[in-house]
Amino acid sequence: MPFSDVSPPFTGLTSGQERLAFLDRATPGTSLYNCHVELWMEGRLDEAAFERATAAVLRRHEALSSVFPEGVRRQVLPEGAVRLGKVDLSALPAEAREPGFRDLSLAQARRPFDLARGPILATTLVRLAPERHVLLFTCHHIAIDAVSMGIYVDDLARAYVGRPLDPLPAAYADLARREAAWLEGPEVEEARRFWRETL
Repeated sequence: MPFSDVSPPFTGLTSGQERLAFLDRATPGTSLYNCHVELWMEGRLDEAAFERATAAVLRRHEALSSVFPEGVRRQVLPEGAVRLGKVDLSALPAEAREPGFRDLSLAQARRPFDLARGPILATTLVRLAPERHVLLFTCHHIAIDAVSMGIYVDDLARAYVGRPLDPLPAAYADLARREAAWLEGPEVEEARRFWRETL
């Protein structure tokens, strides 16, 4: 049973998140820690179903809808605070679509996030042609990495076609709570003692 089922939600950060929050405060206004991908989709796209799928994945992975006031606690934004943007470039002349798309993608990738106010995720569905779309996905590294990006894409694809998403064994808050408990445990104190004596 996940810890979140038996006690109030944990609002602390993992040690990795604390490091990123510190680095972000040390370099305000930077996009250095942005993770940006382009998800290209060929064929007919049901945009309403795609929008529902993105909302379902955000509900499932609360880290993507989190903000980090003061860099020491986590708060989940209300549902609907992170929305899918839509841009239609299909009416542009064919030779102008690629440059227009590249400018749009680069601008989103370079836009800094405010960890304290959020959102820390930007998603834009770009229509290049009736059967050619690209999802621009940009998120601060405090909430996603390469492995979890793959999980996001897989969950998005499953939700889009209406396949059920298996319940998560634990929330990200559970990981943070377990790490905090471990850092206060006897194993860590033993390690500290070892390194104090060694160094």
